[in-house]
Parts: sequence; structure tokens; C-alpha cells
Amino acid sequence: MPQIIIRYNKEAYPENEIEVLGRVIPVFVAEAISVKKYPLTIKNIEWIPQRLEEGSVAPNLRLEIRCAGYLERKKALSEERVSMLKAAIIHSAADHHIEIPFEEPLIWIQYIDPDGAYV
Repeated sequence: MPQIIIRYNKEAYPENEIEVLGRVIPVFVAEAISVKKYPLTIKNIEWIPQRLEEGSVAPNLRLEIRCAGYLERKKALSEERVSMLKAAIIHSAADHHIEIPFEEPLIWIQYIDPDGAYV
């Protein structure tokens, strides 16, 4: 099952905002990582909120998307598509009055393959 691990600074993003993001982000992620052979819906994605550890590269918020590294999915998740996913998340958050700076290094994709994880 694909996972979205959201690591956040609770001073920058209170838990009620993380709950809102937990309702909207999985929709965009399911759409972005779904491929014809392996379709996904939000029911297939696990949302895991965690506090951001000190000294993180992302100062306030980051999403780690972990999914099986099917060849079709790897091809579909181009740099352009990940940028579009980031923009959709940021704009949707803004619609809910949650500000995520575009400069925030927001998304990390991790493919879990039979021979190990790839970032």
C-alpha cells in the first residue's frame, strides 16, 4: 500500500491544518502515481503524520511518498509530473488558507522495489 508520510513542524503547521491536508493531498497523490496497470484511489493510500525532526533539510514540511517501483509508475512520475503535483498541493492548501511556500523542498518519492528502496 502506498504511503504518504507527512513530516511537519507543529509551530508552522498546527494539527488541524495537517488534518485538512490529510483530506486533500492523498487525492492528488493517488492521481499522480496511478497508472493504467496499477490504478489507485485515496482508499489505497496510507496517510502518516509525524513531527519533523530537528535539522531537517525541509524546515517546516515535507512529504515522503513511498510506493512500489513499478516500471510504468517510474516512467509516469517524471520531474515535470512531480512539479505539477507539488503545485497542485500548494494551490489546494492555499484554497484551505494554509500557506506552503513554493520554495519549500516538499516532495520526496521513494520507490520500494524487491531489491530495496530507491529515492
